[in-house]
Amino acid sequence: MGIKLPGQAVPKWHELRDRIGTEKKLTGYDGDPVASAPDTPSGPPRAALRIAPAPEPADTTSKAEKGTEGPSSTTTATVVLKALVRFPEAGQSTLYDEAVAHYGEKRALRMTLRSALAAYDSALRAGAVTEALPAYLSRSDGIRVSRAMSAAGFAKASALFDPLDMMPPATLAGDICRNAIVWFFARK
Repeated sequence: MGIKLPGQAVPKWHELRDRIGTEKKLTGYDGDPVASAPDTPSGPPRAALRIAPAPEPADTTSKAEKGTEGPSSTTTATVVLKALVRFPEAGQSTLYDEAVAHYGEKRALRMTLRSALAAYDSALRAGAVTEALPAYLSRSDGIRVSRAMSAAGFAKASALFDPLDMMPPATLAGDICRNAIVWFFARK
């Protein structure tokens, strides 16, 4: 059985589309007819409409340079890191080992990463981290995480780990998270 072509009495698609478009009546949510739009547009032409100005770049001066001590009124740009973080082997950090004993492996790694990434981000922005650290001993399994990091810290970290800007985003995010944990373990 083959495909049957429509007969000559069947209108072409563009004719149907045009016919349906003229017969269609606009109705509001309550079913009442809606007044049609005037043929001539009122107001400025569409090209003159502006949606919103582009946001200003984040201020990179530190609080010490500004001379203020309170919370900043400007919002800082953040980058979301999505990565697979592997579980560290036991004995790398006493704090992590105690957290695993108390909270379990997954929760302990999530809690450690939250603290580690915040401290690592601050250290990157302050210039305390100048090189990539050796990876910690890890197992083959891990957890997928999604963590926010400041754009300034991310820029410095990506310059350390991917100076040629060739790494996939997930690999770069994983390297940043692993280095944050190593940096955190060395200080706790």
